[in-house]
Amino acid sequence: MDINESMTDVGRDKLINSGYAWIQATVADAKKTTFSQRAHFDAITIAFGLRNMTNKDRALGECHRAQKGLAGRS
Repeated sequence: MDINESMTDVGRDKLINSGYAWIQATVADAKKTTFSQRAHFDAITIAFGLRNMTNKDRALGECHRAQKGLAGRS
C-alpha cells in the first residue's frame, strides 16, 4: 500500500518479478485505510514508509487494527 500510485506500480512490478503476483498492491492512505473493519491481514510490513508519515501513531494504529489476531487489543 502506498498513497502514491506510481510507487504502488513499482511495488507491484517487483512483486510480480519476484514470484509474488498473488500479493495485491493497493493505493491508499495508511493513516485512514478504506479496508472494512472486518478486514484482517496475516502480515503487515513497513520499510522506509514510516519515516515519511506525518502521523505515525495513527498509521501504526491502522496497522494494529488490521493485523490478524491483534484487532481489538490494546
